[in-house]
Amino acid sequence: MLGATGHAVKLLALKQIKACLLPVCYRRYTSYILEFVNHLNNPGSNISSIESSKTVNRFSQEDIRQLTDRQLIDIMTITHSNHWITKFTDSKTFQKWLQATVEEECGRRIQTLNTDLWIKVVNITSSPHVPIRGKFTRALAKRTKKELDHITNWTTMTKLFQLFAERGSKFPFIARLEERLAQDIDQIDSKSMIPLYHGVAKNNRKHQQLLTALVAHAQRNLNDLEGVSIRNILLMITKCKVYNMQLMFNLATISIYKMPYWSPYTIGVVAWAFAKHLIYIKALYEAISQQFINNYQSFGQYDLAQMLYAFAKINFTPSEHNQFFDTVENLLDQSYHKYNPKFLMSIAWSMIVLGRYHDPLLVRIFEAIASKEWQSVSGLSVVDKVQLLQIDLAVRLEYNDNSPRFSLPSTLRNQYVKALANMNRTTSKIEMEVRRAMERLFVDKKYFGTDVFIESGFSIDIAFVLDDQNRALVWNDFDRFRQNEDIFTVLDTKSKPLRKVALEVDGSHHYAYKTQRQLGDTLLKHRLLKALGWKIISVPFFEWHNVQDSLKDQESYLRQKISKINDIT
Repeated sequence: MLGATGHAVKLLALKQIKACLLPVCYRRYTSYILEFVNHLNNPGSNISSIESSKTVNRFSQEDIRQLTDRQLIDIMTITHSNHWITKFTDSKTFQKWLQATVEEECGRRIQTLNTDLWIKVVNITSSPHVPIRGKFTRALAKRTKKELDHITNWTTMTKLFQLFAERGSKFPFIARLEERLAQDIDQIDSKSMIPLYHGVAKNNRKHQQLLTALVAHAQRNLNDLEGVSIRNILLMITKCKVYNMQLMFNLATISIYKMPYWSPYTIGVVAWAFAKHLIYIKALYEAISQQFINNYQSFGQYDLAQMLYAFAKINFTPSEHNQFFDTVENLLDQSYHKYNPKFLMSIAWSMIVLGRYHDPLLVRIFEAIASKEWQSVSGLSVVDKVQLLQIDLAVRLEYNDNSPRFSLPSTLRNQYVKALANMNRTTSKIEMEVRRAMERLFVDKKYFGTDVFIESGFSIDIAFVLDDQNRALVWNDFDRFRQNEDIFTVLDTKSKPLRKVALEVDGSHHYAYKTQRQLGDTLLKHRLLKALGWKIISVPFFEWHNVQDSLKDQESYLRQKISKINDIT
């Protein structure tokens, strides 16, 4: 038995021995960590053989702390890259541990790193795809606040803006940074400008000063813009809802000329952006369709979905439509089994809007629903639910296939319909004017319903029922059936001389910009309502504007529309 003194002496001796051994041990592991990480980053590395040796379990946080600053940042360059994340498929636990530990250690040292290494950290973490944590972001912000007034490199400044703008713009110094960038925008080269487009787009209109400067710079330098710059400018102004139509038309002209040199991703984004602005330029969409026909094998699921959405939205069919759709279907047959179900749904909806039904694509979508593959992707948005309901309805009504293979489960359909029914809807000024005119025309508003939500998932602006003499019947007598029974069965127009009428007030957002070209989603709604037995009366905004100033003219206009109901097919 050792006494207290003897025990203390033994502990001291053990500590001294450990202190002597630790440097050797950690030098060995430091060298091995670098070798190990570099080997993993090698495209030809065999990860499974390394993992089988259980090497990953030997490392600890202390091993990372023994790295020099430069070694630490070199490893962070690897662990905070898309390649690193993609490389690891089975050992996510180690990947996350090493990534988090390296990041924590870098955050602990960030205030004392030399300027070159600090800038390297900025370059590593500026991408929005890099998963950095809040604690590290705050540490980096503290160092940035001290360095900001001394930075003269524009590339570093643009990456700093993107880094913090992408993460919420909650840092006080970002306003100073934005002001400097906006004032000296012409000194920044086109490549360094790209992080600014991303940062501004992420926060919509929060960075108005820089947004204005970037738009003005684009207008001054149109002929010098490359595809990547045009793509990111369009993304920025679309997400920020900047409706500078002169710039959009100028970019369209340049896009038509330069498109043969662009990637499919850029082409898809350009198509999407112009469609979101509701701009119809035939030459632009023809150029996009031709690029797809020529290079379809290089188009991925995102590129194809964006292009088809644009064509469907703007109601554009290529002049070489047979070749175009044959090429689309050929690509789908080769690749649809590898596509994300949500992209497939968007593609199928776009094809249906354009009047194309591709059987294998529809089978794949409904198989994904039946196997609950939707659970493996992020939750469906309102737009996704609307598209899925419309696909389901269109297949039954237009494709004439009521088999279970092409049908939403009733529980899922009811869930989506209920979610859409509970949404708040806004009523436009023109719609309110039409409602009041209808009330005067029908003497009483009891003869029609407004914002009528039907079981198919559609909302009808104004709905009413006419008998064989064009007299309106009390709407509630029919509307109440929708609580327990399908209104379409009650109003079977084949056996009864009654017409159910959907009056749709189509404002400017139902048409392409400064045209009378109706958009694809509006046309699909009209098509499906007709297939359900509704007579459609469309009140376009440009026709209503002609009678807007006279109550008498409004009533006369609507009376004439309704009197021709028998001529509507």
